[in-house]
Amino acid sequence: MIALPDEELLRVWDAARSAPAALRPALLLATLAGEAEASRMPVGARDRGLLELRMQLGGGAFEGIATCPACGTKLELVFSTPPTSDAIPMSPLSIGGLLIEFRLPDSRDLAAIAGEPSIDDARVRLAKLCVVSAMRDGVDVALPPFDDEIVAALSDAMSRSDPDGDLCVNVSCPDCAHAWDVLFDPATYVLSELDASAIAAMREVDALASAYGWSEQQILSIPRSRRAIYLGMVLG
Repeated sequence: MIALPDEELLRVWDAARSAPAALRPALLLATLAGEAEASRMPVGARDRGLLELRMQLGGGAFEGIATCPACGTKLELVFSTPPTSDAIPMSPLSIGGLLIEFRLPDSRDLAAIAGEPSIDDARVRLAKLCVVSAMRDGVDVALPPFDDEIVAALSDAMSRSDPDGDLCVNVSCPDCAHAWDVLFDPATYVLSELDASAIAAMREVDALASAYGWSEQQILSIPRSRRAIYLGMVLG
């Protein structure tokens, strides 16, 4: 769980909620880690930055729930930060004589595709956003229609060059011994922790304000240890 002073926690939480969902992870990095260009970081680098930030702010092991696809058993997961994967250096993609130069997706791209009506439409739009140029026989050419082959090849090349953009946790079912990979989204996890911490702080404010008539600022200025005693008195 992220540990921040309550006033800073609520300020960061308010700022994150005011931003488009796809830009919230980058905003968190920019606000708390000073990453001014966080929205331009490749998704994998951004997520690694979030994991490092969480560790610096007192975050412990990760927890989650997974359902075994083989037998349906629900598993409670406790795991540490997934190891860094080896990235393949970026190089232009060659398809049917066409040489396509591309860049890795960032938070701005994810925000741009958020309104697409389907996953397939989003994948095509993302591919178009990330293509820098196309050449044939050393001459710049117009981009061809983005068919399934080009979109799939670009998606695969991006994943190889930014493997931390798709982090997974290996899970083994204790009931049937089936093993599989569970996708782990650091951005969603860290933001959900931020939500939980902020809501918990606001519940404390609500309880003490209702009982004593104190303002939010007055309540949050009380040390947490002493505030917990007041809460115990109010809640019995």
